[in-house]
Amino acid sequence: MVRAGALLMSVAMATVIAMFSGFLILMAYHFKQQESLLLSQKKLAANARSGIEWLLASTSAEASSQYVDLFGQGSDSVLLQQRYWGAYSLLSSTAMSAGAQVHQMALCGAALSADESTALYLADLGRPLHVCGNTRLQGTSYLPEAGIRHGYIQGRGYTGSSLLYGTSRRSQASLPPLQGKALEALHQYRYAAATMSAADLPDTLHHSFSDSTLVIDGGKNLRLGNVHWTGNLVIRADSLLVVGAGATLNQVLLIAGSIVLEPQVRGAFQAFASDSLVVKKGVALSYPSVLGLCRQRSYTFQPFVRVEEGASVKGFVFSWVAPAVVADLKTWIDLRPNSLVEGEVYAEGNAQLAGEVRGSVYCFRIVLRSPSASYENHLLDAVVDAKARSPLWVSHALMEKDGYKK
Repeated sequence: MVRAGALLMSVAMATVIAMFSGFLILMAYHFKQQESLLLSQKKLAANARSGIEWLLASTSAEASSQYVDLFGQGSDSVLLQQRYWGAYSLLSSTAMSAGAQVHQMALCGAALSADESTALYLADLGRPLHVCGNTRLQGTSYLPEAGIRHGYIQGRGYTGSSLLYGTSRRSQASLPPLQGKALEALHQYRYAAATMSAADLPDTLHHSFSDSTLVIDGGKNLRLGNVHWTGNLVIRADSLLVVGAGATLNQVLLIAGSIVLEPQVRGAFQAFASDSLVVKKGVALSYPSVLGLCRQRSYTFQPFVRVEEGASVKGFVFSWVAPAVVADLKTWIDLRPNSLVEGEVYAEGNAQLAGEVRGSVYCFRIVLRSPSASYENHLLDAVVDAKARSPLWVSHALMEKDGYKK
């Protein structure tokens, strides 16, 4: 005869074992589900990355949107999108499966070829280039048919042992053109409907590129003081936009008639002005920054970019005028003594190169202004060194080149 206590004990043990077994089964199911979810997420992440590689393999920088079946099996589709973000391309890849998705983005420019060593490209207007003082041209120089000669300004001749530290090739009468479509996209941002006013924006904001672009309207004049703004933001002003030393800006676009970066400004952003752009002493812009002078309308004054003494820019400095614009005065890029640009300078008009460029310079005409006179195609104490630029450097996406490689 089984005692009641023993029977109760057996039932209790059986209940505990059943509960424990059920718990183990639930845990195994849960871990199996988590493993399946993790594998699915890894697959989606791999597909999203493959989508970015797909876009990088394309030779087009123009805006596009398409669905792609990566492996032709109908189970690995990604949405691939590409659009201009200032002087660069913004790539987006979204992999989707059963309601889940993984999103990856990349900022993209043009890859420099292994033999890319252009130091100077000076349009051929029938006049030679004169070098004076401690000027040094390191790399390949594309020069007018008239060539390069010793110059003499303010009692100073040329001190170098060679006129060029590199090879010389013949330039054309015009510069390699920039992508008009990318610059027209900037024009559209200037006149697009605003998302909000600058006064309504918090002092600290990070806005993801996976969300819609926020277009911030600053009215006629806007000064950015102690703000920390990063990401998918376009900040514009009708007339003047001033960036103070207390502002921290990264990845954003600035658009205005005139832009002033006050002393000691730091950041990595893109600024586009139609009238003037001034970079004050002590400004240090990190890579990939862009300073652009873009004219879409006719003008009677001389639009200019000025990088003052002690300022440094890592990225791209350029001036561009739409082909339909009629103007008597060329745009002006002025690199003052002891200024530094690491990257590229593209002057569709005139340029004064009194500072240092670690990279490449493309210009229509070089003009050296002194207190007593102006000299065409003269360089005094200028340094343009293509070899000083990092071999890992990624250029902008604005230059029209055959076989564009990202």
